[in-house]
Amino acid sequence: MEKLKRNKKSYRLYDIKKMFFIGLLSLVYVSALSQAVFYPVKKGMQLEYTTLNAQKKVQSYTSMKVKDVSGTTDNKMVKVVIQTLNAQKNPTSESMAFDVNIKGGKIILDPKLMFAPYLQANMKITGKPNSIPATLSTGQTWPDVEVVLSMSFASSVMQTKVKLTQRKVLAKETIKVLAGTYICYKTTHTVIITPPIGNQIKETHIMWFAEGIGHVKTEKYDDKNKLQSIEELSSVKA
Repeated sequence: MEKLKRNKKSYRLYDIKKMFFIGLLSLVYVSALSQAVFYPVKKGMQLEYTTLNAQKKVQSYTSMKVKDVSGTTDNKMVKVVIQTLNAQKNPTSESMAFDVNIKGGKIILDPKLMFAPYLQANMKITGKPNSIPATLSTGQTWPDVEVVLSMSFASSVMQTKVKLTQRKVLAKETIKVLAGTYICYKTTHTVIITPPIGNQIKETHIMWFAEGIGHVKTEKYDDKNKLQSIEELSSVKA
């Protein structure tokens, strides 16, 4: 019993938002917002993203590389590798490899992609596949998705739920980021994390996507609508 209490305390002190960082990136990078895919589908393409805090100070970087592309226009498989790095550009975790399937006007994802690899190996992850429509227009919405992470402590099972909701295309606009100027679709969604212990975490993400690139910029706000961080495309290599 004492061991269980210590484990619960440790879990409570853990930064739950960082726990899902890599996994949420996998969802960010697989969005498609028109008849033309708003996602990098060129083999060898490399993208770098810079994460800034609310004071615009660099916090970290994320590199993304398209390792391979196969299939047809309506049934395409894109193999991607993502690596997170600190402000000095040193790796902070193992790289994450995953497949993106663009099929029948939809992008279908394994729910495990919402979580970092070390969590996938040690914990049970359940939830329906996340299906994102490939053709969207301003004002359109799409379904919620929820994934459950289960962790065993002695005879107890603790569950954390992650839900993406209120997903909507807000507008089409031109924005400027570190990598240049892009014509984008501006979208929004709410992330709700319900841990087994402690308060629920709620964030609003405003995201921009460009044709042939995918994710260009994300602004994250807390439940009081205070800016927490900014992530933007900082370089593109074909």
